[in-house]
Amino acid sequence: MINSSDNYQRALDFLRDYVPDNQPPRLPYALRELKLISDLYLADRSLEELSPAISVFEKLVHLSLSSNLLQQLPKTIGKLSRLTRLEASDNRLTSLPASIGDLSQLTGLYLSYNQLSTLPEEIGNLRELQRLYLYGNQIADLPIEIGNLTNVHDLDLGFNKLSVLPVTMEYMHSLYALGLNDNQFDDLPPWLPRLASLRSLSLIGNRFKSVPMVLSELDQLKYLAIDISCLNASSDGVRHVSHLRLNLDTDDIETALKNLRNLDNITRLSLNTHNMESLPPAIGVLRNLPNLAAINLSWNKLKQLPKEIGCLKQLPKLEEIDLSFNKLETLPAEIGEITQLTRLRLNDNQLTELPSEILNLKQLEELSLHSNHIPEEEQRKLCDQLDADLEIILFD
Repeated sequence: MINSSDNYQRALDFLRDYVPDNQPPRLPYALRELKLISDLYLADRSLEELSPAISVFEKLVHLSLSSNLLQQLPKTIGKLSRLTRLEASDNRLTSLPASIGDLSQLTGLYLSYNQLSTLPEEIGNLRELQRLYLYGNQIADLPIEIGNLTNVHDLDLGFNKLSVLPVTMEYMHSLYALGLNDNQFDDLPPWLPRLASLRSLSLIGNRFKSVPMVLSELDQLKYLAIDISCLNASSDGVRHVSHLRLNLDTDDIETALKNLRNLDNITRLSLNTHNMESLPPAIGVLRNLPNLAAINLSWNKLKQLPKEIGCLKQLPKLEEIDLSFNKLETLPAEIGEITQLTRLRLNDNQLTELPSEILNLKQLEELSLHSNHIPEEEQRKLCDQLDADLEIILFD
């Protein structure tokens, strides 16, 4: 099998041992079959440099270089004319060679968590590119040529130093998801509504004082991530959004949550609670969102829930609550009042027991409890009491 871990190691040994001379690099006769490799996985190998001899692997379609110590890519990388996927995230790249633009078949370019401050204008030559991930760099300006990437549908520019976007981006008609979290934007460009395919927009951690007015023109937008401090009682720009992710970045959580009461179109709500150990009692105002079907509170640091969680029983369409990957030690009895739930995810917490009221959730189809501290005897007892199929109760 040509694409195997043994051959990846042989290819890596060749690259490490290669000594440049005045001739184009060639594989030794004993390694000639390696020219047929289409996938080369060199991730997490502590590589400090990539040999220019990488060009001998001319049939490469997928090259993985992530989680190394690379500061640059060789110019010869542009000779990999069949490459469709290049992964080089989590390195120390400070720049890209102009030859990156010669990868005419590239559809996925993954460069997150590097030290890039600029992109070469040749990036605009990647006309087949569909996914471009640049999260976690130091980019302050984008080249105008980025607007040539008319096939890109997923672009993540989060955690950079951007404050403006080039106007040429209005030609990126295939753009479906745009990530701008943790930058320096205080407004959005007026041409944004011309991105007719845009459905997902992430804006958390910027300098917006309110919801940008241009959002009210993005009728097609379905998912929006934004700081809750931007919202006010008349935040028209988010009324058409169905999936809202809010960053609770204000001390006045109660007022902020009350500003959600008129957002009738929301069906899915995700909340980032930062270092909060408990949700505020104001969480009960969510009962004013009549179409809310799912609440995601996963990956926070919650230790407890307020009794006001029971107010969610007033949401007739609520089917799912995700509380996984928190630090919950107990659950309030009021959780048992939300009897319309069909999915409740509590896995990866610190629960040692569940309130008896959990038995009131007769419509549950999925109850995820693995990676907690519930004794096995209690697990069996709960299964018997719920009279449930073991496949839907996900214990350890």
